[in-house]
Amino acid sequence: MYHKLLLRQIKKYLGEIQDLDEKTKAFLQAVDRTYWHNEQERKLLERSMELSSKELTLANEKLRLEAENQKLILNKLKEALWNLRTEDSDLKKEDAKEEDIITVIDSIRKQIIQKREAESALKESEETFRLITTSAQDAIMMIDAEGNVSYWNNAAEKILGYKEDEIRNRNFHQLILPEKYKKDFERGFVRFRDSGTSDYFGKILNLEAIRKDGKKIPVELTISAVKLKNQWHAIGIMRDISDRLRSEKELKNLLKELEEANNEFKNLTYIAAHDLKTPLRGIATLVDWLQMDSEDKFNEEEKEKLRLLKFRVKRMYNLIDSILLYLKVVGSDLKKDEIDIQFLMENLLKEIPQRKNVQIILEKKFPIIRFDRRFIKQVLQNLIINAVEHADENKGVVQIGFEEEKECWKFFVTDNGKGISEKYHAQIFKLFRSLSKKVDKVGLGLPLTKKIVENNGGKIWLESKLNVGTTFYFTVPKS
Repeated sequence: MYHKLLLRQIKKYLGEIQDLDEKTKAFLQAVDRTYWHNEQERKLLERSMELSSKELTLANEKLRLEAENQKLILNKLKEALWNLRTEDSDLKKEDAKEEDIITVIDSIRKQIIQKREAESALKESEETFRLITTSAQDAIMMIDAEGNVSYWNNAAEKILGYKEDEIRNRNFHQLILPEKYKKDFERGFVRFRDSGTSDYFGKILNLEAIRKDGKKIPVELTISAVKLKNQWHAIGIMRDISDRLRSEKELKNLLKELEEANNEFKNLTYIAAHDLKTPLRGIATLVDWLQMDSEDKFNEEEKEKLRLLKFRVKRMYNLIDSILLYLKVVGSDLKKDEIDIQFLMENLLKEIPQRKNVQIILEKKFPIIRFDRRFIKQVLQNLIINAVEHADENKGVVQIGFEEEKECWKFFVTDNGKGISEKYHAQIFKLFRSLSKKVDKVGLGLPLTKKIVENNGGKIWLESKLNVGTTFYFTVPKS
């Protein structure tokens, strides 16, 4: 329905509403809404004006009461300030000023904030402790000054079988420790209770613990102390080591079996290698007889086959000797002696086969070292012969020297040969791997050298540049 004021205006100027077109009706409806909106605002304004006088009266009364209340509070604060004065203060209750009160209030406010922060930090710390101990895999327990359990985490329940409500406030030593430990622990606990010290602190104790079901289990226990409410409490961290001991026992048995099998294998290999030398000597002797007695009966092809057979026998013989020496190195206990390398080197160079156009240079006087006397000669001989064989064909140079380092002697043997590609560096020290195409090479010299050096606590490696040369290094510890 149209607003009555608008309806009069329409009838006065436009006639009856039903005679108007739709567009005009839509416009008049919008105007009608505006009339009603203004009507509501007018009524609200009248109502507000009616209430304002009452509210002002009430507000003035409220302000008066608040002022009286603030005056009362101010007097009480003055009294509180006077009560909080220091003993040497000459402040009188009636002399307390508003700024003094504000200072006190601010101080109290700061104390409240600090207390809340401390409570928040304590709550956070307690929550962190709870999370750590709840998720820990080791049993964590606290024992009070009477020897009773005051804390017991989830892992303690799992390892020892007691729930926290079952064991709290019960004596730890009587429930958990076997009889053989009780006297020592109880005697030590008396000392701990009085002084907070114990001979067991800072140590890992290996002992047995009794579960709720009566089963004894091996555990590791560490103990520390904390003082709460002026009384010493013990904190214990316990780990069940049943699985570890079982694994260690199994590993020990396996190692023993492996050692026995390894010894049997070495003995068998040693015997087999040693026994193979007898028929090889027979074959070599037979070849020599054939070459001497039937030289004129063989043609060149047959003679070449005999020479090849002799080379193969020699290679096999060298291989067996190398295997026997390798087994000797592997199976020997280390025996270190003082060795004069200078004296050894001078004699060794007299024994090593010389090669035409190869010069061997000793850079300086060598030191006295500690090494297994049985094998040091083999190390030097292998490296020097290897360098001589691979030095430059026309003008070969082999340099032998050492450098003194803080904890070891570092020896080197250098040749000026063709060098070794980096992709072969790791392969060189593996068994039966030889880069030489010579038929009598069996690929055990450098692996044997590596084994000897490492058995004596050293390291061996090489550096090489193609068409420049190769240097083998090995170290010998000073101590």
